[in-house]
Amino acid sequence: LQAICNELASKGEVNSSCGIHLHVGSADFNNTNVVLLYKLLKAVEEDVFNMLPKSRRNNEYCRKLPNLDFNFDECTTIMDMKIRVDNYYTELFTKAANSPPNDKYNKMTNHPKGAKVGYDHSNIRYCWANFIPALFNTRNSTPPSYTIEFRCFNASTNFTKIKNWTKICMALVNFAE
Repeated sequence: LQAICNELASKGEVNSSCGIHLHVGSADFNNTNVVLLYKLLKAVEEDVFNMLPKSRRNNEYCRKLPNLDFNFDECTTIMDMKIRVDNYYTELFTKAANSPPNDKYNKMTNHPKGAKVGYDHSNIRYCWANFIPALFNTRNSTPPSYTIEFRCFNASTNFTKIKNWTKICMALVNFAE
């Protein structure tokens, strides 16, 4: 990473219109972990945005996550937990695809509008944490390769800054998992 940062710094410049997108993979993006990651990221969202420069806070490419009420209060049995996770996963999937998971569109398929969701900026793909590559096989790979994309960081070629943002993102995914 340091060599890449050094090479980029020697070849170009960054400005406030640029951003860094970090993909964290190699996690188990099953329904439960995706729902818990969404709940965690929504809980820390204000803190993350407070760490960002003002140019990244009201940006159409990295909006705040929609308010989805993933409530696990009074969850007394494992079955109740499973039912809630399934319902919340369906709610998140439906928010992403305008359709619940079905035979045509599900975790094994690409998004109905493709990996970039037809560049529809009202879609949750354009939130600071993009769940599309965790919900769909956006690379059409076998086996599928799932990630969560963090889109909120300002551009930089500073190795320390990028390394620390990467560690924060990895820690959040790891904690939810």
